[in-house]
Amino acid sequence: MQYLKLLEEKVVEKFNEEAKFRKETEKRSVLLIEERFSYLMNELVKERKNRNESMDNFQKIIENDIPKITEGLKEEQNEMIEMDNMLNKKITDETQRLVSTVMNEKKAREETEEALLEMLKAMINAMKNQLETERKERQTTQEYLIGLLDDMCNKIVKANDII
Repeated sequence: MQYLKLLEEKVVEKFNEEAKFRKETEKRSVLLIEERFSYLMNELVKERKNRNESMDNFQKIIENDIPKITEGLKEEQNEMIEMDNMLNKKITDETQRLVSTVMNEKKAREETEEALLEMLKAMINAMKNQLETERKERQTTQEYLIGLLDDMCNKIVKANDII
């Protein structure tokens, strides 16, 4: 019985360690997502700041050479919009990939937990069956020995009666 308790404690400990490991992995993944998201947002802010500075410089130049600058400005705006779109797409793709990774880790952790629980249940049932079989064997042996003792006692009583 002590062995079962120790075995159960070890299985629970392993289960807790696995859960802790999965949670830590999940936390690290979330921190990585937040870090990358923050980095991309900083890049986006820098890009916007650069764009705003460029727009101010262009405004000064436009006052001097309107026709050439107007055409250049439109091209620059289109490039910036395209770049913003590309950055937004990268952010979205990276976020989706990281969310998918976190979900996969979570699913793997849940599947591992379920497998450990099933394994624990199977072990407990096997141990119960072994204990039940052992109990029945002991009971059968005990009944057999009691029968032998009864027979022996009866023979001794008969032998004493004869003497």
